[in-house]
Amino acid sequence: MNGDFPWDDHRHHSEVEAAYQKAALWYTHYKTMIDGLVGRPPFEEKTGKIDEREIRKFQEAVNFVSD
Repeated sequence: MNGDFPWDDHRHHSEVEAAYQKAALWYTHYKTMIDGLVGRPPFEEKTGKIDEREIRKFQEAVNFVSD
């Protein structure tokens, strides 16, 4: 949700790249909600399925940053 993190400076690390890909996937699925609540710079569009077991964590993060 943090639009200030310099992804491009750190994507050469495998852990950061994995986090970026996951964030881009979630952003693609919930773009309208994230843009409306958070207003962060957009991620690239990413296709694929989200892990529905992580929805609760995602909801908590959105709730935290939108307050």
